[in-house]
Amino acid sequence: MQTLVSAPSGLEINASEQFGSWLCQQNLSLAFTTYQTNRLFFVSSQANGQLKLNERLFDKPMGLYLAGKSLYMTTR
Repeated sequence: MQTLVSAPSGLEINASEQFGSWLCQQNLSLAFTTYQTNRLFFVSSQANGQLKLNERLFDKPMGLYLAGKSLYMTTR
């Protein structure tokens, strides 16, 4: 079974039904960029196990670096 999650921009992602619960159990979130579409995405889980998707626009986002509780990103 898959679950469909939408961002405010209308973007949709498909994920396995248990992915949100697994992220919550592992206390994990994902962050990734798309150079071609100028976006930084965050995928996390809500307390009820539902996925949460956020996106932000940047000028050609590229590398991500995590140091402690800070996330750094390079852009053009």
